[in-house]
Amino acid sequence: FIVGNTVTMAMEYYDPRYDGINVGGVLETGMPRTYEDVLNIFEVVFAYIFILELIFKVIGLGGVINYMKETQNAFDAFVVLTSIQTLVTFHGGATDSLANTGINISTLRAFRLFRIIRIGRLLARFRRVRILLKTAF
Repeated sequence: FIVGNTVTMAMEYYDPRYDGINVGGVLETGMPRTYEDVLNIFEVVFAYIFILELIFKVIGLGGVINYMKETQNAFDAFVVLTSIQTLVTFHGGATDSLANTGINISTLRAFRLFRIIRIGRLLARFRRVRILLKTAF
């Protein structure tokens, strides 16, 4: 799921032909609206998958205290919490209220990049498994 999420995030782009065009009462933001909607659906799906992963792992390790003993788990929890923040902010309709607070919405979206860092951990695990398998055989 981490790789799929990374690929989906990398599919965003900016095309000035679509910036500020009014389509059906909605302003385009640099991508065709349908394309952007599909990417947003994937973002929500991946966020829920990561939330479920966190819940199952907390239960499996016997509680939050045991879960947070490992720094990798603490980082995963931070990533999931930022995903929840993204869901509430962008898919819960909070962007209008944030615009009045002076909070930079682009900064909040940048937190999604922390999900990509998880792929580095995944690759490190594969390296350790490969070494283990070479040793065993």
